[in-house]
Amino acid sequence: MPLQVGNRIPEFSFFDSNHKERNSKEFIGTKTLFAFFPGAFTDVCTDELCQIDNMMNRFNDSGVKVVGISSDSPFVLNAWATQNGISYDLISDYNLDCIDAFGVSFTGLAGLSNYRSSNRAVFVADQDGILVYSWMGEHPGIIPDYDSILNHI
Repeated sequence: MPLQVGNRIPEFSFFDSNHKERNSKEFIGTKTLFAFFPGAFTDVCTDELCQIDNMMNRFNDSGVKVVGISSDSPFVLNAWATQNGISYDLISDYNLDCIDAFGVSFTGLAGLSNYRSSNRAVFVADQDGILVYSWMGEHPGIIPDYDSILNHI
């Protein structure tokens, strides 16, 4: 079950797409949108993360930091972000610690039995790290309601 509105974001470490090790504590003090996605170089994920990138002016104007999270390696995320012009941070949750902590794990992506990745999910946390928005698709093929996200920033 995914984290719900009112829950605090968990603490986790990760690598960003520039191969830098970081910690979730850096998200305290600013509103943050966490966009979980199953995998780079897939059509639905590319559409979703590029759509979010197209909305970056709205997020920036509202003081919202945006991060995309998948189990892909930082090398893959860097190549994908460069290819698609994604301007916000992408997080490599290579060990699925963050994905599990947020409760958004998905098994069997694209028919790959026992393959674990992230389901498609979006969370918005306030500057204190408390969730003010929580959404997860029934399956990874469902994209979020962008208007609903914008209403919660």
